Amino acid sequence: MKTLLQYFFLLFLFNINTTWANSTIPVVHHQCIQHQQLLLLNFKKTLAFDRYISSPIPSKFISWNSSTDCCSWFGVTCSTNGHVVGLDISSQSISSGIDNSSSLFDLEQLQSLNLADNGFSYGSHIPSAIGKLTNLRYLNLSYNFYYFEGKIPVEISQLTRLVVLDISQSFTQWYRPLESPKLSMLFHNLTDLTELYLDGVNISAPGKEWCQAISSSLPNLRVLSLSNTLLSSPVDQSLAKLQSLSVIRLDHNYGISGPIPGFFANFSNLREFSWDGNNVSAPFPGFFANFSKLTSLSLSSCSLQGTFPKEIFQVPTLKIIDLSGNEELLGSLPEFPNNGSLRSLVLPSTNFSGLLPGSIGNLKHLERIELFNCSFTGSLPKSMENLTQLVYLDMFSNLFNGAISSIQWENLINLAELHLADNLLEGSIPPSLFYLPLLSKLRLSQNRFSGQLSEFSNASSNLVTLDLSFNNLEGPIPVSIYNFQGLQDLSLSSNNFSAFPFNGPRHLKNLTFIDLSNNSLPILYNGTNSSYSSFPQIATLNLASNKLREIPGFLRNQSHLFDLDLSANHIQGEIPHWIWSFTVLSLNLSCNSLVTLEAPFSNSTLREIDLHSNQLQGEIPYTFPFAHYLDYSNNHFCCSIPADIGDFFNSDTSFLSLSNNNLRGIIPPSICN
Repeated sequence: MKTLLQYFFLLFLFNINTTWANSTIPVVHHQCIQHQQLLLLNFKKTLAFDRYISSPIPSKFISWNSSTDCCSWFGVTCSTNGHVVGLDISSQSISSGIDNSSSLFDLEQLQSLNLADNGFSYGSHIPSAIGKLTNLRYLNLSYNFYYFEGKIPVEISQLTRLVVLDISQSFTQWYRPLESPKLSMLFHNLTDLTELYLDGVNISAPGKEWCQAISSSLPNLRVLSLSNTLLSSPVDQSLAKLQSLSVIRLDHNYGISGPIPGFFANFSNLREFSWDGNNVSAPFPGFFANFSKLTSLSLSSCSLQGTFPKEIFQVPTLKIIDLSGNEELLGSLPEFPNNGSLRSLVLPSTNFSGLLPGSIGNLKHLERIELFNCSFTGSLPKSMENLTQLVYLDMFSNLFNGAISSIQWENLINLAELHLADNLLEGSIPPSLFYLPLLSKLRLSQNRFSGQLSEFSNASSNLVTLDLSFNNLEGPIPVSIYNFQGLQDLSLSSNNFSAFPFNGPRHLKNLTFIDLSNNSLPILYNGTNSSYSSFPQIATLNLASNKLREIPGFLRNQSHLFDLDLSANHIQGEIPHWIWSFTVLSLNLSCNSLVTLEAPFSNSTLREIDLHSNQLQGEIPYTFPFAHYLDYSNNHFCCSIPADIGDFFNSDTSFLSLSNNNLRGIIPPSICN
């Protein structure tokens, strides 16, 4: 599966290709030849469109009609003599196939053809008639909803003027991949080709075969993109002939293994290198630090070993580096030069350690930092406040310590997500974090933050997730928490909060998840019965291990509650009948002082019921037709077990505990049924 970084890279290349096609074929609005217009109109008649994705006629085709000059139609480019030389109908939700009889292949002057990102019907083949378009210099058939089947037609080898060829597909287990003919046959006439994209195509060739086919036929190649193509090792020395290579993408070819070849050091023009998912099982070569044009280096999950060369981080042109998922890879961050180009620093799940250098503040273009699940130590440098372009910062599960209050977080006006959970950070939580205008996710759980939360007077309305659980915070939770009007998930568990203003959450219409467990909350809601209906509809509510003395009345009006946990409180008295009518799937009232249950139970849809360790009396409630987990242990239930109890269990019932009660008589055989 492609990583987010790869999709950014694909988009980058797609834009490059589109720009190339537009710049190579000059846009000329000249009166088109009538014959060319008829060919295009006949082509349009044969097309069908996916009505679930687009309007009946997608945008580019609206202008295609006989009353206008075809050279003015969207997606059509003409030469000065009225011939159609460029056709871009990408992303138009075309659902029909294109066969060899299509009038498209009579546009013999066509130099650029872009059919990318459509939805050709399942089982469609790339027509062999494509070979008739011998003037083509740019051909893009990529990402057509994975539906192209069969083999790439060998007739593409007749397109001897091709400069860019893109037949990339999204390889998934659900669709049979497009297959390539023998590469030597496909490429032997394409000597002008400079960019080749066959990602997701089933090439299934050993190293010597595919390397020699490319190197002997494509001497001018600059872009080699063959990710996820079932290639095998060894990467043959013959590739060294391609001295113009600037982009190498051979990632996710699980048959490629072993060290990165030493002759790659001769690719002095290298800009982009992607080797993700290939089993290197060796150190990464230091010669990459000599590539003065290197902009992107992607090496995720390829079993790198040894210590990563620090100098590579200091390549002045480097914008993207991804070493994620190399758990045996050692390393540390260097001192970064002034005005470095780095935009994305992605090192999670590696064995990188040491301090985060203060010079990281020199990386003024940095947009993404992922250092989670590493072994970094020390405090967060104050210079991070200089990273004003930062959008995503994730450094959870390290050993960072000290306070973060000295950092001027308000400078990070583009920050959308901040994850610092599972570290050793301490001190107060800076109020400025809550004012960041674009912040949507703030996770600071499992640290040592302490003190009280101050009021959120200018709180961001974009905050969706707030997780401050497992800290040492105390005092009342500010009423101004309701200023986060976009809030959906609220996790404040395992602190020492003493009050929560439950008379205000009606302002949080999007709130669906609340976890306030393991605090010291005595009272939940002081609202009147009439205000219960204004309480937001919550899906998950966890109030376990607090100091509640009654079941909160606002729950009566909850119609979407799926998970309710009120365990380990001081709730006394009766379990009200309305609690059984919830759509809740899991109900935990264990470890309280409840005495009775109010019937009826028969309409309940509960799946998990945990009532253990209360003081419940009377007969066992057993008419829960959908329950698969029932724990009634450690109560005062009496009398005999009902003879028909087994008739009320379903085939999913996997747990029933009646231990430590006052039951007598025989165990009914129906339980075994």
